[in-house]
Amino acid sequence: ANVAAIDVSDEPLKDLAAEVSASGAQGKVLPMAEDLQIPKNCTNIVSRAVSAFGSLHGLVNNAGLGLSTIREDYYKRNIKFWEVPEERWQAIFDVNVRAGFLLAKSIAPTFLEQDWGRIVNVIGTHAWLAEAHAMPAGVANAGLLNFTRALAELGGPDGVLVNGVNPGTVRTARLEYLIAHGVEYDLDTITLHRFAEADE
Repeated sequence: ANVAAIDVSDEPLKDLAAEVSASGAQGKVLPMAEDLQIPKNCTNIVSRAVSAFGSLHGLVNNAGLGLSTIREDYYKRNIKFWEVPEERWQAIFDVNVRAGFLLAKSIAPTFLEQDWGRIVNVIGTHAWLAEAHAMPAGVANAGLLNFTRALAELGGPDGVLVNGVNPGTVRTARLEYLIAHGVEYDLDTITLHRFAEADE
């Protein structure tokens, strides 16, 4: 597959492109460093990908912000939602919900024209599990979950299938940071009694 890969910074994209190139895979990577908080970037992403590859067949919405990705000291178990500035709430909604909507809106005409397309929205578990310390991300993810279900109902008859994936706690750089700064996780609540690995 040819993949248009988007990240807010260049470095992970360069690493990905180099990894794919070194693997000998036939598919190409189109790296695009874009901030999804800016609406026009979402439209530009789709148009650039279509220009590069001629057509698109899938969209994976995997961008997300939480309090700790916006400002490290916000991730406290005892933070109150009214202590979070409105612009922080807005940033989380912009990335977790609006970006997914705008990308789907931009790509839907292509999918409908070819009677085929796949959209996968990766949605944090706080869409289902309401916890006070993660309220902004939880509320935003619940919105993305609702959007996913409605979009699936709309697109299904035309061959555009939409699914949401709610992964559990995955070992990432962000998770390692949180653990190092005192956030505790109960592994007994996880089926495998350990964190999931990204490759899984």
